[in-house]
Amino acid sequence: MDALSAGISVIPPRQNGSKAPDCLEWKSAQRVRATEAQLLEQYRPGRTGVGWITGGISGNLEVLDFDDRSTWSEYQKLCREAGIGALLDRVIAGYLEHTPNGAHLIYRCPSIEGNQKLAQGADKKSLIETRGEGGYIIVAPSHGSVNLKGSYVLQSGGVSSIASITPAERRELFDVAKIFDESPQAIAAPPRISAAAGRPGDDYNARASWDDVLQPHGWVRVGGRLGVVSWRRPGKDRGISATTNHADSGLLYVFSSSTEFEANRGYSKFSAYALLTHGGNFTDAARQLSLDGYGIEAPVVEEVDLSLILAARNPIAKAAPTDFADLLRVPGLVGDIAEWIDAGAIKSQPVLALGAAIAAFSTLLGRKARIESNARSNLYILGVGETGCGKERARQAIGKLFNALGLDSHLGDSFASDAAVETAVMQAPVRLYLIDEMGYFLGTMRDELAPSHVRSIVPVLLKLYSSSEGVYRKRTYAHSEARRDDVAYVDQPCLSIYGTTVPSNFYANVTKSHITNGLLSRLLVFESDNPDPDMRWPLPVDGPVPECLIEGCKLWVNRSICADSEAGNIEARTVPAPLYVRATAAAIDVYKETERKMKAQREAERAAGRDHGPYTRVTTTGMKLALVRACGVNPDHPEITEADAAWGTSLAMCLTERFMTKVGDAAPENKTEAAAQRVLRVIDEAQSISRQKLIRRTRFLTSRQLDEVVKTLLEAGDVVADIAKATNGNQKTTYRSASWLPGKSYPSLPDDKIKNTTGVN
Repeated sequence: MDALSAGISVIPPRQNGSKAPDCLEWKSAQRVRATEAQLLEQYRPGRTGVGWITGGISGNLEVLDFDDRSTWSEYQKLCREAGIGALLDRVIAGYLEHTPNGAHLIYRCPSIEGNQKLAQGADKKSLIETRGEGGYIIVAPSHGSVNLKGSYVLQSGGVSSIASITPAERRELFDVAKIFDESPQAIAAPPRISAAAGRPGDDYNARASWDDVLQPHGWVRVGGRLGVVSWRRPGKDRGISATTNHADSGLLYVFSSSTEFEANRGYSKFSAYALLTHGGNFTDAARQLSLDGYGIEAPVVEEVDLSLILAARNPIAKAAPTDFADLLRVPGLVGDIAEWIDAGAIKSQPVLALGAAIAAFSTLLGRKARIESNARSNLYILGVGETGCGKERARQAIGKLFNALGLDSHLGDSFASDAAVETAVMQAPVRLYLIDEMGYFLGTMRDELAPSHVRSIVPVLLKLYSSSEGVYRKRTYAHSEARRDDVAYVDQPCLSIYGTTVPSNFYANVTKSHITNGLLSRLLVFESDNPDPDMRWPLPVDGPVPECLIEGCKLWVNRSICADSEAGNIEARTVPAPLYVRATAAAIDVYKETERKMKAQREAERAAGRDHGPYTRVTTTGMKLALVRACGVNPDHPEITEADAAWGTSLAMCLTERFMTKVGDAAPENKTEAAAQRVLRVIDEAQSISRQKLIRRTRFLTSRQLDEVVKTLLEAGDVVADIAKATNGNQKTTYRSASWLPGKSYPSLPDDKIKNTTGVN
């Protein structure tokens, strides 16, 4: 009755959950309002729902309908960033209600239209739509069988206080809503530039930023979400006029009709540059860019080509490592984090940035997402790069991101002992270890002479890796006294690692047994392709973490670990019920084909007498990587697509091939052989070295171990010991390699100086 008195046309909804109006003739209902007597008669049976017809019959009533409250919450933030917070607050004060899943923002406007879809997800599911002329909505206080998903609850205002807004204000509200749209758009493509011109347009698209294109012409950056940046046109002091990188397209979409651009069309950077600086003359624009130094031919990979990994090849022969170029560009939050890490680096290291981004985001998904096999997102990742190459940036940036998210307590920086790792996971079941010089840790933890609490770290890490789908129980120790507040177990822990190391520390400790089993076999090794990249000038400014990254990550940080939204969050001690992220049929086909190829590879490796172990985990690791990418592409409704699966399995295979090509048959059989190789390398590099200097250069071995290794090398004929009398009368032992390597000169010793070439002093 209140709505009727406020000039709103009321029709009750059906009680069967269909959300349809309960009337015999819908068209006539849109022309004539029900009377008070008619409504009293309709509600006599005890209905539990109220419905309104929107549009002109209700005083030009229009509704912004948000499908879920996370979208509504983010919409409010973006409105405030765009400078229309006061407008939004006025409309909220007029009438705002929560629907079972989302929200209704209701207002009146002199100029409205029919129902519109303002924003859809990549799956074409509606995120934000309007109900205008000819529309119908269910409103508060509807409950019961009208909508089995829940009730409609008024949050502010009421029917007598619904705000009236101008058409310009309505457009401002709509422009912000369009930022959420992930559906494909029309693209205004420029004419093809001839190859003879050096393709300066392609190079400009690859190297220029949207800041370079738009800001010189008065456009202002005003925030964004999930990699999409919002822009305000020149001459306007509030609102949003355009976005860049909509749906991960890298394109500019303009909403306003008051610019040089055609509204709702997609423009590349080169297209926008040509329009803004040369009136749309692409030939003149290309000529000027060529004079400015653009025109480097650079292949642009739009999609991951699975054939790089799955194409038929001889599985016995060692293939060259697949180039990372087609795998480094990742859509969604993972790619955004990686780009932010690398953009702030003094020395660009995109491979290491990607590894760190995957480790970070896989941790944020901890206890919150799973796939068909029940596998979770926890990953152990190692970034390998030479000293001074810039590998520290990725590790430090991830620490900064977690600090901005308020997750400092979920970071670790060292494996002090097995008990310390367990205690840390009991306190925070989701944890990311950022380890510097992890190669040193790997060597120490496998040293038989190391203390037991250090050697036990690896078994704990292995057990935690496999316990992500079940329960990890803390070990008990003899003579220990348990306190009442001690936690004895954790359900579905998520421990991830991002460590960095130099190649020499890492590969020197790798043996064939480590490749097949243990911690190394679970490491994803991201090795830098550039040992000494150029410094960037001017040096990048290390500013705060971008708000769009923080807000995107918070969509997962703030998500409950249980299907029950009241069950708690990342710290909860309840049993997690992670979101089941399904794979499409096409994605499953990618997994099947990958495993078929890996099975053939394993058979060929066994037949050739080589180790097949690394190829046993490729498919599973690829599925984990696909999960991480999918959750970053669509945080609200993640689904693993064919592209996600192709990228994940390709990356897993690529990393495996690169690692095996690096170590492969050169890996020693055991630690003794590994130590012998290191000692031989020291002798070979020195060409000729005294025993005293050899002891100083091999402090990673005890005196007894060194004697055993040297004896083995002498007996094998790999090393020659030259024993001569020193000036003080004592014997002096010098070791040299028995092989003469190309390109090196070795000192020759006179025959009368060589006393013994078979033994060791």
